[in-house]
Amino acid sequence: EKADRVGGKCLTFDFEGRKFDMAAHEMLAGYGDTMDIATALGVPTTGYQRVLVYDTRVRKYMDMLEATQSGGYGKLQVVWASLRYTWMLLTRFRRFADPRAGFGEAPPELLQPLGSWLKQQRLEALTETILFVMKVQGFGRLDQIPAAYFVKFQGLRNWLSNVLHVAGLIQYWPRVFKFGFQSLWEAVAKHVDLHLGTEIRAVHRRLAPGTSTVEVEIEFAGGRAAETFDCVILACPLDLPTLDGLGLDVNAQERRLLGQVRYVE
Repeated sequence: EKADRVGGKCLTFDFEGRKFDMAAHEMLAGYGDTMDIATALGVPTTGYQRVLVYDTRVRKYMDMLEATQSGGYGKLQVVWASLRYTWMLLTRFRRFADPRAGFGEAPPELLQPLGSWLKQQRLEALTETILFVMKVQGFGRLDQIPAAYFVKFQGLRNWLSNVLHVAGLIQYWPRVFKFGFQSLWEAVAKHVDLHLGTEIRAVHRRLAPGTSTVEVEIEFAGGRAAETFDCVILACPLDLPTLDGLGLDVNAQERRLLGQVRYVE
């Protein structure tokens, strides 16, 4: 880990005796794997408290139910649109919305901005609800988010737990970590061989002498000796500038392939 702490974007800080999460902060009912880790490690969670949204246009706080209707749609319109989306998750998107399914199986209709997809499906009444959920999770604007991202994130279990919470019917979901989301990864870190403050200078791959096995050698900054590994997992954008910045020895075939990566707004 390059930083001097674990967690990455799961950053928690103390203010006046309370814990505040600056990025990842809550879990819906579909977060089964995360909850399993927390339970196994004894990391306490608690039901979410009342959520208030501040509307800068009228300068007042609204609860979530009021916020979902702030776009000019009535309660019945929001409920009907919610039921229609739930039916889509049970039928058309049942397979894709499963967290275990990849984005390679995304239906073609979801490969467009979320805003235009909502209009196409006559789900505009959900706009304010979705805007709040997606902004809070750090996804961005409706014209920036592919509809596939939303359907994957708001699969059946997540969507139902979210809607029932907004309606005031359940308080168990969403759940937050009592001592902040960072506390989960601090607990995980106690059980792994973790090195903090570690900066990678270069990543080399080569055949082990006399074999067809590839070895991975990683050079570190700060005078630390290089180490050899069986494999390397790249959790980063697969474009050439990023990989070159990591010092990865990209070969000619990989350079041709990865050189075709494009970013489309």
